Amino acid sequence: MDRSRIPAKPSLSLQKMVVGEALSSIQSLQSGITRTNSS
Repeated sequence: MDRSRIPAKPSLSLQKMVVGEALSSIQSLQSGITRTNSS
């Protein structure tokens, strides 16, 4: 229960980073699917 170790702003930026990584991974998956379909 150490709230001082987890401030609000860094956790928010962390969420944005996680969302960005998820989006990029989804895009790479979609591009891979389209590649296999086109071949």
